[in-house]
Amino acid sequence: MNSVALGKNVFLQEINADNFFVFNSKNKKSYEVGRTEFETLKTMERKQSFDELYENNKTRMTKEQLAAFCKTVSGLGLLEGSKTENKFHLTRIKLGLINPSKYLSKDSLLIKFMHFFLTKMPFIALTMGVVSLLVTRDRSLFEKIMDFDFSVSNVVFSVIMMFTITAFHEAGHMCMAIHYGIPVPEIGVMLYWFAPCAYADVSAIHFIKDKGKKIHVLMAGIYTHLVWIGLGVFAFNIFPEWVDYTIPFVVINMALILANITFYLKLDGYHVLTTLTDSPLLRENSLNLLLNREFRKNAKARMSYGEIVFHICVAFISVIYIPALVLSGVFRLVVFFMR
Repeated sequence: MNSVALGKNVFLQEINADNFFVFNSKNKKSYEVGRTEFETLKTMERKQSFDELYENNKTRMTKEQLAAFCKTVSGLGLLEGSKTENKFHLTRIKLGLINPSKYLSKDSLLIKFMHFFLTKMPFIALTMGVVSLLVTRDRSLFEKIMDFDFSVSNVVFSVIMMFTITAFHEAGHMCMAIHYGIPVPEIGVMLYWFAPCAYADVSAIHFIKDKGKKIHVLMAGIYTHLVWIGLGVFAFNIFPEWVDYTIPFVVINMALILANITFYLKLDGYHVLTTLTDSPLLRENSLNLLLNREFRKNAKARMSYGEIVFHICVAFISVIYIPALVLSGVFRLVVFFMR
């Protein structure tokens, strides 16, 4: 071993005195390590010979232990020049863009502002929307949504807003997580089931012990949509001439809330459900219960009847959702071309 150094794909952060976080940006995997391992990894951030590395860590490990540790770290793809095992998922292709935890902490002004925005503004904005409805006494919002006509200008506006709203959604997750002291090592874009979207890596959320705080992090994206819906309804009522833009703005946010709160895909709603039920492998266990006879036999001995019914419902909906969505789209296309 001539020289040793961590790769540029590695991010390290101390969570607290007992918990330490490691992230590999190449394969998007995260790890929890102890203090000794973390401090040793920190000394590996600069390139050096193995003998130099040992001199810096001889109070922590013997030379044999350090060599074995380096071999393990290399096997995980964390060392410069080591191969990273990176499984390709056709239905989830990610491209990381930036590591916000390198630049932001819970004391950052942006994080403090966004925490206020996420916790106070949904109520304020929705109140503004309701008050504007009462003042103008306009009940035509849903009628105008149903009768809405698309034009080049509002389609372009909708596309721009979709990207902007999605960016705010992920910024919500990012800022709420950092506010609670956990790192967000990556935000980026991805194709999820061939649909373009964005993501914020909050894999360190398991360090948060308070279930309520976890749910705040997972729901933060939806909080942003509630703000935009409230402001959109307010603008619809106060500025009726903006109807070509306020309607798609409100509809986009309502659609994104609906998409995220469902548990059919592994989006916000699914993760909230796994947090509430303390079942991180909810879908996997549910599918095994539905499809694996041996697993089902063992589950009956340790699950109540209600739990079994719940898991089977989750499995059934998870299995039929994507085919139903695809068939629905195909049916609409057929109807459209047969007109």
